[in-house]
Amino acid sequence: MEIGCGGGRLIRVVVYAASPVGRAGLAALLRAEADLEVAAEGGDLQAMAELIDSSQAHVVLAMVGSGEEEAFERWLPQWLEAGAKVLLLLDHEGTEWAAAQIGSGASGYLLRQHGPREILAAIQAADAGFQLAPAGEAVPVPSRPRPAPPENALIEPLTPREVEVLRLLADGESNKGIANELGISEHTAKFHVSSVLAKLGAATRTEAVTIGVRSGLVVL
Repeated sequence: MEIGCGGGRLIRVVVYAASPVGRAGLAALLRAEADLEVAAEGGDLQAMAELIDSSQAHVVLAMVGSGEEEAFERWLPQWLEAGAKVLLLLDHEGTEWAAAQIGSGASGYLLRQHGPREILAAIQAADAGFQLAPAGEAVPVPSRPRPAPPENALIEPLTPREVEVLRLLADGESNKGIANELGISEHTAKFHVSSVLAKLGAATRTEAVTIGVRSGLVVL
């Protein structure tokens, strides 16, 4: 298994964006992260499945622009068949469409204003097999049958922010420490911690971290 500096798997990411500038910007952002490898970059929806397969990518980070939605829907099944998780990066105007793609197999979506840490957390969560969307956004329930969740599976997917909170819990941070690390109020940090525990079905912080480790969201 490939190992990143954080002790977990080195995640191979393919970047998709029709715009060369957007593609280069995303690739540069990801290359700054030690736990990620930019395996390939592409700007052709039709050619992506072969690129994903040949690069042995784990996750595709796709910036789908206005006017590309219909074509993306047509090629998404082939991207998924190539063996990668697909994470979308969109603006607010595309969130309703993006949420619908989760029902078709996409792993989730982010908004373009999200920072590097949130994008990294989302990629790691997608690689671990979780579906995610920004807090407050609706995610449809897939219509296809799903197997019963394994032991310690999430009751509800964590948001990228909640994944960050979980990892700070694993570092032993208090609510005040989490607030300082994330630049939020202590009240908001407490709310996030409560939400993480509820979604993991955990009674304590220690139990939440244990479930996070077993789920692949936390690497100790």
